[in-house]
Amino acid sequence: MKERPIVFSANMIKAILAGAKTQTRRIINGAPKNAGHVEYSVPEKCGSGCTHTGHDGYALFFEGPTVYSRGLASVKCRHGIAGDQLWVRERWRTHERPADGVDGIMYAADQSFRRIEDTAKAADAWVEAHDNDRFCGRWRSPLFLPRWASRIQLEITGVRVERLNAITEVDAIAEGMAHAPPFPSDDEGDCWTSRRDINRARFEYLWCELHGWKPNAWVLNPWVWVLDFKRVEREEG
Repeated sequence: MKERPIVFSANMIKAILAGAKTQTRRIINGAPKNAGHVEYSVPEKCGSGCTHTGHDGYALFFEGPTVYSRGLASVKCRHGIAGDQLWVRERWRTHERPADGVDGIMYAADQSFRRIEDTAKAADAWVEAHDNDRFCGRWRSPLFLPRWASRIQLEITGVRVERLNAITEVDAIAEGMAHAPPFPSDDEGDCWTSRRDINRARFEYLWCELHGWKPNAWVLNPWVWVLDFKRVEREEG
């Protein structure tokens, strides 16, 4: 079992904490744009004489509609395979609780506070993260959250590969869209809120907010890793 970091936004952190988010989609870097078919971790389906080198944790891309088409690329999932774990990075800052002077980490998503362990090692790590008050209580990027300060641990329960637009309404709910922010108001009439697949609409909108409207990131319809996960007990230290 391996573990790797993964970043989530504040709203998705809330959804995970509420048990409402059990799925995430991430763009597959290196996926051929002209691929017509993909198989995940099943090179044995290629048939006799197959020379593809894909194995567990890889997506095999083919030019045509089947595995008997010309192979284009083999891309390893950088997030891991089923059974691996992900420690979550989120917006944060070091914080000394005014009431009792206890040191810890405050998380921007819900303003919650987690005290550090009562050890010299934890105290030293906190002082290093605090950087002698250089950040003056400012919120910091998730990318700078140390492993020990992460409060959420996830276990990957499944991986698959598909085009972004293949997401269903059920999948969008699993993506935590019930906790997504409301659509911004539109004086000219909002086509988003009139859709019957409202959770899928929320996902499409947020995807474009994150990845860009020009060009429209949804219309580009990239290949994505679909990671199913469950929250597990976080290991201290």
